[in-house]
This record gives sequence, structure tokens and C-alpha cells, in this order.
Amino acid sequence: MVSSMKFRNLLIFLPALLGTLQAGAQQVIRTSDTLWSDGVTTHMYLNIEVPSGELFLRNSGTCGMSVSHLVSPDSQIRHRVERQHDRYGNEQRVVYFHPQRPTPPDAHRTHRLTTNSLQLADQLSHLDTYVREERCRSEYIADPTISTDLALNLGVGATRLDLSGLTLRNLSINSAFSDVVVMYTEPNQIEMEKMDIHAAKGDIFLKYLELARAKLVTVRNDMGETTLILGGSRPAPSTIYLQSGVGGCTLIVDEDQPVRVVLRTGMFVEVEAAEGFQVTDKHTLVNAAYQRKPEQATSVICTADFGTISLIEH
Repeated sequence: MVSSMKFRNLLIFLPALLGTLQAGAQQVIRTSDTLWSDGVTTHMYLNIEVPSGELFLRNSGTCGMSVSHLVSPDSQIRHRVERQHDRYGNEQRVVYFHPQRPTPPDAHRTHRLTTNSLQLADQLSHLDTYVREERCRSEYIADPTISTDLALNLGVGATRLDLSGLTLRNLSINSAFSDVVVMYTEPNQIEMEKMDIHAAKGDIFLKYLELARAKLVTVRNDMGETTLILGGSRPAPSTIYLQSGVGGCTLIVDEDQPVRVVLRTGMFVEVEAAEGFQVTDKHTLVNAAYQRKPEQATSVICTADFGTISLIEH
């Protein structure tokens, strides 16, 4: 009798289990796209839209394959991919990770906020409260073999970009109220023309930026902390413009990385420089590695309105 009851219970349990597994499989299919290149794509213009939540970007490690994936189980988040090709072999790809919830009533006015407004914190407080209710998590795993112009439009939350080993020709990040982390462990496969990062309110953290191989880098942070780390790799010389409104700016440099720092500061800015940096004129500092190999140097032009600029060697 006991054995027959166990058998009947098992028959009841198995269909329920299969239904759960099928539902799980459907959810994976619904929330992620494996995007294969069609063999004729020579360059990609990739635009990723994330109004709220966390975005992770990394290398797929597979020739011809990208994956757009929605990690969050929230059914109110919508994931959409649009693709177009032109006759020159370029692909236009737009990826949306959009919440279905209504946007804050004053969100359309945030583009008019400036760091000169004393009411900035008050005007943002309602948006910060709204953001904590939305924790969308999404990721884009990029094909490393196709040269790409990447544009990221971020709303609120956090963004972590591991751009190691990709083939980026241009990179643009526009963040309203999102913290931005960009890191490298391997160099960009081609020389990047330009990297542009702008945050209205949030922290920016850039690790081993020399591996981007970018000719020109511009980083603008209206309100928040900015940290830039340059490792010991010495690719082609580049120029980095750091512009900080309200908040600190920290430059951490490997002692073997030649660096020249030009300071353009206001009266409310304090500069703290490690002993390894020497002042060559009123507004310029260089480290010892620069004096040995100035032709390999990275130039950092740092403009700050209010806060502390810290120069550190390690």
C-alpha cells in the first residue's frame, strides 16, 4: 500500500516538474537573444539603451556571436533588439532594456540640471527614491571580432563594462545618474579613435585605461568621484581630458608608466601629489618615468571646479 501511494505521488509530481522546467526554458528564450553575425557584417554601430538598473558588458570570446541577455526576473522589464544592414556591410543594432513602469514625472527636466544649481540635490531626491524600487539587471556579451562603434545611454543604477579584447573604434557613454565602471585586462584589438564618457551625477571608475589604446579620451563628471588607474603597459601615447565639476578626482599611476599631468583648477580645488611627481612649471607635473621616456607618455589634462585632485604612484 505504501509503495503504491509513493508511485501515485510520483506520477503527480513528474508532470508538475516538467511544467516548471518548460516554463523556465521559455523564460530563458524570452529574455535573451543569441545574435549571430551573418557573415557579411564588416562594422557594427551598436547602441544600448538602459533607462534604469544595472548593465554588464563583456567579451563573448566567440567569433561571430553576441548575446543580449536580461538577467532580472522582473516581468515588467522589456528586452528588445532592432537590427538593420546597409549595402556597405555595416550593421545598425539597437538594444533596449526598458522597464514598463512609468517614468518619474520630472525625469524629462533632468537635462536642464547643472552643477551650478544650489537646488540640484533637492531636485534629484525624488528620482533617487524612485530608482531604489527598480533593480533591473541586464548584460550584453559582445562579439570580439567585429569592429564596433559603441554608444551607451544610461539612466540610473550602475554599469560595469569589461571591454577587454574587444575591437572598439569609438566608445561613447552618456550617463544621467548611473555609476560607471570601465575596466581592461587585455588591450583593445585596434587603435581606438575616441572614448567619451559623461556622467551628470555618479561615480566614474576607469581601470587600466591605457589598454583601450585610445588616441583621445574625454571624461566629464558633473557631480561625483572620478578615479583613473593607469597600469604599467605602454601602448601608443594618448591624451586624456578629465573634467570634474563637484567631486574629487584621483589619478593612480604605475611607477613605470610615463605621465604628464596638466592642472587647470579653480580656487576651491586642493591638489595632493605623491613624492614621485615633480613640478616642471606652475601647472604641470611629471613622474620619474616621464623623464626617462617622454615620447611614450600619456598626457592627462585635468580640469576641476571644486574638490580634491590626488596624484598617486604605486
